[in-house]
Amino acid sequence: MLFGGTDFQMRTIISRTSWRIRNYMRLAPTSDQEAYYRLCLLSSSMPRYQSGTISLPFGRLHFVDALSLQSQFLEIFLQRGYDFEAERPNPLIFDCGGNIGLSVIWFKLRYPQSRIVVFEADPVIAEVLEGNLDKLGFKEGVKVVHAAVWTKTGKIRFLSNGADSGSVDEQKGDKLVNAVRLADWITEPVDLLKLDIEGAEYEVIHDLCETGKIGLVHRIICEIHGRLGEDRRRLAEILAALANYNFHFTFNHARCAPDLPGEAEPTPFSAARDGKFLLRLYAWQES
Repeated sequence: MLFGGTDFQMRTIISRTSWRIRNYMRLAPTSDQEAYYRLCLLSSSMPRYQSGTISLPFGRLHFVDALSLQSQFLEIFLQRGYDFEAERPNPLIFDCGGNIGLSVIWFKLRYPQSRIVVFEADPVIAEVLEGNLDKLGFKEGVKVVHAAVWTKTGKIRFLSNGADSGSVDEQKGDKLVNAVRLADWITEPVDLLKLDIEGAEYEVIHDLCETGKIGLVHRIICEIHGRLGEDRRRLAEILAALANYNFHFTFNHARCAPDLPGEAEPTPFSAARDGKFLLRLYAWQES
């Protein structure tokens, strides 16, 4: 064990030294691990909410916030949080909350023939998303919708933070954005519905269940954001509704989330000091 651990440490040092040299020489990274190393360096030296570009294994990507990109790349490319087994080579994917396009790029690398409808509410970030897909050659079979996913079509107030945590907020929203009713867009079987819509998932999933459109969805990957108040009941209602449609489900990355917007919500537990929570729901129907 001692020699094995030492050998691993030595390989890590050699790899990082090589990565640092390649980064200095402005050579493109050759692996996801090398790319993540560069993102860590970048996010530690770059102010928040400052845009730029960076070379990744699939090409040069435009970003709006280095720390958000680092987190997304870790989650999507290293931890493979959005990987799923499709039942056909050209799965239909609804990507709700596409941000700058990293999830679409992952889906296209995994399933080149996939058909993707991607929604992004923040008008500025939606332009970055579309530009990245165009320049990197991932636009084929992808429809970009500059709108928030919601329960009705029209305009809605949106609170932007300039990164990856903008959200529908009808009280505090600082801009009006387009909104579309997701249920109206689902007209055929959907292989994967990915939801990362910063709290709007409760209303959207409820509406899909109310309209019966959830029955057309085979797989769901959903980021669930919650607080101690009303969200406790809404989470239980979502799970009960999915169970009524014979969905199986499990969870990953469940944690208390003091970093979510809003005042701290104290709890009596030292291991979970804040009542705000974040978890990823994976749900699926049998074929």
